[in-house]
Amino acid sequence: MKIIDILIPVRNEAENVGELVERIDKTLKTAKQAYRIIFIDDHSTDGTWSLLNSLKKKYPLSIFQKKRLAGKSFSLLEAASHATSEYVVVIDGDLQYPPEAIPSMIELADENQLIIAKRNSNPISNFIFGRLLFGTQFDIHSGLKVFKRELFSHISTNEVTPWTFDVPLIATAMQMGYRIAEVDIEFSSRLRKGSKLKYLKSSSERMSQA
Repeated sequence: MKIIDILIPVRNEAENVGELVERIDKTLKTAKQAYRIIFIDDHSTDGTWSLLNSLKKKYPLSIFQKKRLAGKSFSLLEAASHATSEYVVVIDGDLQYPPEAIPSMIELADENQLIIAKRNSNPISNFIFGRLLFGTQFDIHSGLKVFKRELFSHISTNEVTPWTFDVPLIATAMQMGYRIAEVDIEFSSRLRKGSKLKYLKSSSERMSQA
């Protein structure tokens, strides 16, 4: 794979983005995988924007401040508008997902168009959102995925809410006949209060779409 764009939506992640970028760089350099990171900052107030500007001097980063609606889903859509690679990686900016898993996910892209990082610590969630919504055990709302960039252009924005992007993403991929694979990962359960609230909100929104 020539180059891959890594899309990261952030809001007040100053304590995490430095380590995340360093780990991505180390991992992909070791794998000899060219990359670019596209950050969309949703109006952070904790110094995230300044830190990203500093990191940009050392790493292949493109950073943008949010222009449209608030919420992770719309940040991803904005990030996608700046991507050019055939495949993209989406990963949360809070260090819950290991960037070290990205190379093994990219390797599966030769035979699959969507690769999901599966959190083995989340069997109940996998059942609820995978089995009940799609008849599968996919980790639907995993925050680490690799997929063909073209998928963005086929997702109906009418189905996207601020915190619900995964359901229309998976549904569209299945409708298009994408081959889907999963890679087991070690998931960090570090959740701040704000992250927990967003998780509950997104869970509620996903169920309302079923």
